[in-house]
Amino acid sequence: MLFIVVSGVIGAAAALIMLWHYGALIAVFGAPLGGGLFAALAAMWLARRAASDRERNVPQGSDDKVAENRASRMKVSAPPE
Repeated sequence: MLFIVVSGVIGAAAALIMLWHYGALIAVFGAPLGGGLFAALAAMWLARRAASDRERNVPQGSDDKVAENRASRMKVSAPPE
């Protein structure tokens, strides 16, 4: 989350600097647009990175192993009959 906020601030500063030669009013109104754009790009990058991390951490043949692990945990934690 901090990365998204910092990216937004950096994007706003960059937009302010790039638009300054068009006038102060345009630069001030364009800065939030640049900040929002940079924050959105940072959020998409983080989401894509998190999705690829999830795919890497899935064990191979996970359907059978996960079902087996859940069933065995349920049997162990179930009260005696």
